[in-house]
Amino acid sequence: MLKFPDLKGIWMLKHRIDRIVIGKGFYILVVSTLLTYMVVDGVGLGYPIGNTLLLYLLITDTFFVITSIALLQNLNRIDIEVEQKDVLTSVEGMELGMKIIFSHSRIFRFIVINNIEIKSDRGLWISRWRINDEGYIDLYVTGYPGMHKVYGYRIEVSTPLSIHRAELNIDFDIAKEIRFAPTKHVPRFNIELVLPYLQIFEGRSSKRKGVGAEVMSIREFTSGDDHRRIHWKATARVGKLMVKEYEHKVYRNALVIVSIHKDFFVGEPAPLLYLVKLVIDVVESLLSKGMNIVLGVITERNIKMSTVIDRSRLYEVYRILSEIEWLIDIDRYSSSNRLLRWFTQTVARDVCREPCIVFLVVDPLDSMDIDSIANIYRTLNQQKHKVKVLLTTPLAIRFMYTARVEIADVDMLQKEATRLKNIIHTLKVGDVYLPTAYLKF
Repeated sequence: MLKFPDLKGIWMLKHRIDRIVIGKGFYILVVSTLLTYMVVDGVGLGYPIGNTLLLYLLITDTFFVITSIALLQNLNRIDIEVEQKDVLTSVEGMELGMKIIFSHSRIFRFIVINNIEIKSDRGLWISRWRINDEGYIDLYVTGYPGMHKVYGYRIEVSTPLSIHRAELNIDFDIAKEIRFAPTKHVPRFNIELVLPYLQIFEGRSSKRKGVGAEVMSIREFTSGDDHRRIHWKATARVGKLMVKEYEHKVYRNALVIVSIHKDFFVGEPAPLLYLVKLVIDVVESLLSKGMNIVLGVITERNIKMSTVIDRSRLYEVYRILSEIEWLIDIDRYSSSNRLLRWFTQTVARDVCREPCIVFLVVDPLDSMDIDSIANIYRTLNQQKHKVKVLLTTPLAIRFMYTARVEIADVDMLQKEATRLKNIIHTLKVGDVYLPTAYLKF
């Protein structure tokens, strides 16, 4: 289970009323005043009753207008607090609750809350809210896996007659982090297709002097063995060499490097939702083979890397994926693939003391990215590592996991398929896989 600091308190914030505009109630008030005057004038009451009534109606309308503006501006003088934990964590598909507390609980008798929006990225939204009888707003948010930063709230308010409408902006002094960890699902990754003939060694061999590794019941002769019951004693030296040769061809460790560019955060549902499921599939498949894993994630904002993960530390995968930071302004960021070559080679040098299997989960966007992948493949293979490139385009991943495609996405999906074919043709290596190859329907 993921554990994060449980620091409950009051968030520091500032609030202000912006954009007081005329509401539909104002037009209803004006039209009803004119209609009343026209009816009175039409029945022939005329002067002075008609003019007196018109003056009375205008005074009443003015009173309502001034009172409406005063009620909205009065929100600037009311203290507002948001109460919740400093770090909020949950699981994909679940909700997180918080409270917006007003110092005057009776304010809701004079102010109507029409809508509440959260100032955050597109991967986080308000699922529901309600006004409590004790004078605060119960708010529940949910979102996609990853880390979201909340900068405040935008509350659309109006007076009871909707004469005026306004925006109440609540801004936090420091952005608050909300994290959602991905959930488990039915595995879709086909590891048998990607690793059909690779020998994966389950468990570490002994490194003590004079003791070989047991491989297919072959080991060297050691003191204490009954030579009369070891019919192949004369071939012990050959067996030792065979063990060493076998160990050179097996893999105990694996690196899973994921590059996530901005397009994975766009769309509904966001392709990132299915990309994290793919990463979990890859890691769990390798762990099931007895391997140790190091997971690295490159995004537009930062780099995350786990410690060595074995079967007992699978929660580290979910922790890393829950820290993928969502982007606020998509157009401001460059491709995360620019860091792929440096990061992969650095991690391989620091982590892999012996040959590793390196999985690159990447979507190349241009020729520079393709050249970077080719360089990684060539360099790591020279170092006796085994490199597997899993191509992951946003729409293709979403389509493979959902088996649905919107009409508006058909053209883009075809362009992605053409781009993937060109990438495979350009790389000219045999260890590059399309989503249709490594994912099961």
